[in-house]
Amino acid sequence: MDHAVVIAKPGAAEFLTSFSLADATIAIDGNETVITGAVVDSARTNLRASFSTSSQSLVITEANIEKALIDGWFREQAIAYYNFGSNSSVVDSQIQVASLLASITGFDAEGNP
Repeated sequence: MDHAVVIAKPGAAEFLTSFSLADATIAIDGNETVITGAVVDSARTNLRASFSTSSQSLVITEANIEKALIDGWFREQAIAYYNFGSNSSVVDSQIQVASLLASITGFDAEGNP
C-alpha cells in the first residue's frame, strides 16, 4: 500500500539546513529502507534507515554522500578537492565559522583520487 510522506527535516537533526526526497527513490531491503538520491544540505546522499520500535520512528543507520570533486588552485598548481561544506560548532546560539579543505594529491590507476 502506498502512503504519502511529508518530511520537513529528520527529527533531532538541528544541524541540517535542508533535506529533500523530491528526486529520491525508495526501496525495501530486508528490514531496512534504502533511500537513493536524497538531497541533504545540497549534497546527493544515499541513506539506509530502519524502524525503531522504542522510538516508534524511522532511524537513519547509514549515509553515503556523493561528493563531486571541485577544481581549484593552490600555490599556483591545479588541484581537485571535495567541498565538505561547513562543520561549524554552535556557541551561545551562534554558528561558529569553520573551514575544511582536503586536497587531492594524486589519482590511482582507475582515476580515483
